[in-house]
Amino acid sequence: MPITTHLKTLISPLVLTVSIQAMASSHDSFSTENLKNLIECKASVDDFRAFTEDYEQHFKQLGWQRKDDANQPFLYIYQNKQPLDVYGHPTQEVALAGQGVVAVYRNTDYQPFAKALSIQEHPDFVGIPLFRGEKLIKTEPATADRFTFYIKQVLSEMTGKSPMSILGCTYEPNKAEVDAMMGQLDK
Repeated sequence: MPITTHLKTLISPLVLTVSIQAMASSHDSFSTENLKNLIECKASVDDFRAFTEDYEQHFKQLGWQRKDDANQPFLYIYQNKQPLDVYGHPTQEVALAGQGVVAVYRNTDYQPFAKALSIQEHPDFVGIPLFRGEKLIKTEPATADRFTFYIKQVLSEMTGKSPMSILGCTYEPNKAEVDAMMGQLDK
C-alpha cells in the first residue's frame, strides 16, 4: 500500500475527530461566567442571540433546571443548587423575561438594588403600585443584518402570591426600525 493511502487512512479519522471536538467545544463553551455577563449587561447582542438559540441546552449544561412559577406566568424560571453571584448578590434562580435574562430574588425588596445601581423608575410606571425601572447601558448600532439594539439594565418588582424582585438585562431592538421593516413587508 502506498504511503499516501496510509496517511489518508490515519488523517481522515483525525480530521473528523478534531472537527467533532471543535463543534462540541463551541457548544460546550457556554459557561457560568457567560450567563452572569448576560444578566449583568456585559455581553453583546451577538452573545445574547447565541445563548437564545439553544438556551435550554445551555441552562441544562450548567445545572439549571426549569421550575416555572404558576404565579409568574411570563417568566421562564430556572433553578440551580449552586448560587450565581449577580451584581454582588447570590441567587439560585434566574429567568428568561421578555427579551432578556434576569436574576430572581424572592421576597426581596427592589429598593436596595435600585439605589445601588442607580436605576430610575420607568416613566410609564409612575403612579402605579409596582416598580419597573431601567437604565440604558449600551447601544449597538444597526448592521447590514440586524437592527439597532439597546442593552438595558432592568429591575422589576413582582407582587402577589409569589413576590420577587427581578434584576438583569434586556437586549431590545429599535422599535422604529422594526416597525419600518414590518411596514415594508405589508406592501
